Amino acid sequence: MEKKSNLIKRAVLTRPSKDNEDIQITQITYLGQTKNIEILSPYGLYSNPPKGSLILLLPILGDSGNLVGIVYDPRNRPKDLEGGEVVTGNTVKGTTITFPEDGSINIVKDDTTSIKINVDGSIDINSTKINLGSGGPAIARVGDTITGEIFIPGGSSAGTYTITLGTGLITSGSTQNTSA
Repeated sequence: MEKKSNLIKRAVLTRPSKDNEDIQITQITYLGQTKNIEILSPYGLYSNPPKGSLILLLPILGDSGNLVGIVYDPRNRPKDLEGGEVVTGNTVKGTTITFPEDGSINIVKDDTTSIKINVDGSIDINSTKINLGSGGPAIARVGDTITGEIFIPGGSSAGTYTITLGTGLITSGSTQNTSA
């Protein structure tokens, strides 16, 4: 069996992929050479890494003319992770999903752009309590028992009644009325 040495190399990504084909091809530079190579991604995790990312080059069947790469970017790697903690997301822009060791899920967005959820159907949240923001008043749900301001125009119950309490199972993050 022939022994091969120096098979695995490091390279620098010099041009992100156009990312419009099934196989993602990107431009890299290593040992003074510039080449286009295929990027390997773990199932379910796909990205178009930024210029300057590092790439671990792997030669297919030991052929240095047939390279594939696994990309990593230590410049933007999340730091201070606990044992068992997993982070995914766009660390360049600060948008991440963290799966801490305790089993919780934290979604973090560091800038002022929005988070979008697009679905054709409904969104179901099964929880004993939902907080929308922090520090706001309680919100009543359909079926909750409340006291409140309700106007009944006629009959034996005619009058205006004041809502004073939601259930507290859902709370809002603001006391401002933003409805038009």
